[in-house]
Amino acid sequence: MRLNTIPKRDKKLGAVMKEFIGRSEALGKGLARLDIEAIYRAEMGQVVSSYTEKIYLRGNKVYIHIQSAPLRAELLSSRERLISILNKALGEPIVAEIIFR
Repeated sequence: MRLNTIPKRDKKLGAVMKEFIGRSEALGKGLARLDIEAIYRAEMGQVVSSYTEKIYLRGNKVYIHIQSAPLRAELLSSRERLISILNKALGEPIVAEIIFR
């Protein structure tokens, strides 16, 4: 009598999870919402993060609330670069626009 009748499939858990998340657009965006703040803070560093009040993803737009007007103006000029960094870290093009407030 064989106890293990389920055929083996050699896949790593990470690959299975990515496949599962890839099938559900809502789940993928939900996880991106959780990651977006951590990615932003890690990429921008401690100084920029200290002036950042809130970061959130709504649809394909990231809203970033900055306390310093000069810093906000500087970040506006590097908006495309930041979009690229965030999308690369997320692993897919989720962020289409960044709005600084």
